[in-house]
Amino acid sequence: MNAPLRRLAALLPLLLLGITTAGCNMMDHDEDDDMPDPMRLRGDVQFIDYFAPHHVAATEMADMVIARGADAEVKAFARKIRAAQRTEVQTMRTARLALTGKAEMSMAHDDPHMSTDMIAMGAASGTALDRLFLEDMIPHHAGGIAAAHNAAGLTRADIQALARKIYEDQSAEIGEMRALRARIGG
Repeated sequence: MNAPLRRLAALLPLLLLGITTAGCNMMDHDEDDDMPDPMRLRGDVQFIDYFAPHHVAATEMADMVIARGADAEVKAFARKIRAAQRTEVQTMRTARLALTGKAEMSMAHDDPHMSTDMIAMGAASGTALDRLFLEDMIPHHAGGIAAAHNAAGLTRADIQALARKIYEDQSAEIGEMRALRARIGG
């Protein structure tokens, strides 16, 4: 099966649940991209090298809402995401150090959609920022769910548990974000 069909097949369960994948980076990368293909994460290091920057981007988005958003519930949700994902990034750094001798990995945002989203969020404030955060974080989480679900060859128990946690937590959080988005409009 070619790469676009493989990615679509991996996303089908999310689409059937009504989780939008607009803006998800998984459909937009060619086979020769340097960024790990989230539909083919193989092994602990590749999982870490994909998810650490993914989580850092989410915490940066959360920081913007915490600083300049308007809605108290959206800000509380952003704080929850920031705390959880910072803890998970630390788990990944610790595991990566044990696996490779290096805790640090590239934190570059190679996703053109994410770069565009971050610029738009950087220019927004108040309720507009709250809406952008929710609109952008839902597909961001959907991408994380798909990548965690499709990760293979994970050998460390902490990384296996982290993949399950990402899948479960982010699935539930999409429901929370949808409810917040419905309440504030958008």
